[in-house]
Amino acid sequence: MRGIHKRFPSGHDWLGRPTGFVSAVVDVDIDIHAGETLALVGESGSGKSTLARLLLQLTPVDAGSIELDGETLIGLRGERLLAMRRRMQMIFQDPYSSLDPTLHIRDILAEPLRVHRLAPIDDGRLSGLLAEVGLPAQFLGRMPHELSGGQRQRVAIARALAIEPDLIACDEIVSALDVSTRAQIINLLRTLQARRGLSMLFITHDLSIVPHVAQRVAVIYLGRIVEHGFVDAIFARPAHPYTESLLAAVPVANPRSGRRSWKLVQETDGLTETRPEEGCVYRPRCGIAISSCSSEIPALAEFDGRTVACHAKAPDRRTPNNSLLQGAEPVS
Repeated sequence: MRGIHKRFPSGHDWLGRPTGFVSAVVDVDIDIHAGETLALVGESGSGKSTLARLLLQLTPVDAGSIELDGETLIGLRGERLLAMRRRMQMIFQDPYSSLDPTLHIRDILAEPLRVHRLAPIDDGRLSGLLAEVGLPAQFLGRMPHELSGGQRQRVAIARALAIEPDLIACDEIVSALDVSTRAQIINLLRTLQARRGLSMLFITHDLSIVPHVAQRVAVIYLGRIVEHGFVDAIFARPAHPYTESLLAAVPVANPRSGRRSWKLVQETDGLTETRPEEGCVYRPRCGIAISSCSSEIPALAEFDGRTVACHAKAPDRRTPNNSLLQGAEPVS
């Protein structure tokens, strides 16, 4: 994905004409390599799900380019788009609303095979899909409401695998599950990825699971990528203040661990109230902002083994504004 932009109307007049727009995704560049998982992390409303829908062409882009193995996706229609969508699938957050409640599991799994005209469609093939996600063959005759949340999500995974895609976008697929079921689904995804050689875009706001599923991570804030690199490097030494605040918010099971974090986030009324007209989008919440942050949008630049969009962390190491650093005291 290169230079991806997407905005949505923020209001309409009495004739239905847009009165304003909000930018959901701004100038985003990402790569997903064969057989790897890229985690996309950020708060709710940061543009994660929109970016996934743009990738799969469920929502049209306003500007930019998307390619899969060198083949462009933007502008495809009809059979050509259908053929490319066979190579990409999406697993949605809510495993109940994403499954048709009026269909048996047999028909839910058979539907993508019918759409893409992949024969044969028989119980042997469908039960094999269930077995691959750890469910027994007798589930073919059940309805979605007869399954638990974890079982429904396994069915959603099996449906995505039915047409043997190369890329799967996982949109917060474990956020609605309890802790033990979440671990089972994550282990299942890792097994399926190794077995099938899948590439995955794994969207989450829970950073604690990222090291268990991904090799690289992209941090998005108000539609802009602010940090991008290998998981080990970013989790060990986060560079962008937003990444630091996200990691600081991850609960620690041991209260005596001695972990300390830096207070780099100022109090705000939420994401929609903190979008500045110009300069760095994170400036209203940042504790290390410098003068250029109010006028210049920071570009992604190499820093400490990753790319970071931050004036304060730029290679020239400009001196921060001390008045903005007040309050950046260590907290327990």
